[in-house]
Amino acid sequence: MKTRRLTILVTPEERAAVSAKAVALGVTDSEFVRRAVEAYSDVEEREALAVLAREVSLAAGKMRADLEEARSAVRDALEHNRRLRLDRQPRKAA
Repeated sequence: MKTRRLTILVTPEERAAVSAKAVALGVTDSEFVRRAVEAYSDVEEREALAVLAREVSLAAGKMRADLEEARSAVRDALEHNRRLRLDRQPRKAA
């Protein structure tokens, strides 16, 4: 139930624009303004989510690079260990 009143000052042109848009949508001026406020909130949320998505994407890229660096280090260590084992094996006389 709507129990609070909000009074705002607008120019005659702004008032006419609100009324014209409300009529075009088949709603009251008040309902049009409520919907506009809700739509504005959605835009702010989408912008915040877009910023967050960019940050996550950057972090994921850094993590992929770090993982590839770690994989490379593990491959190098495994190869080093393989060579050490080969060097320690007795050689067959020809």
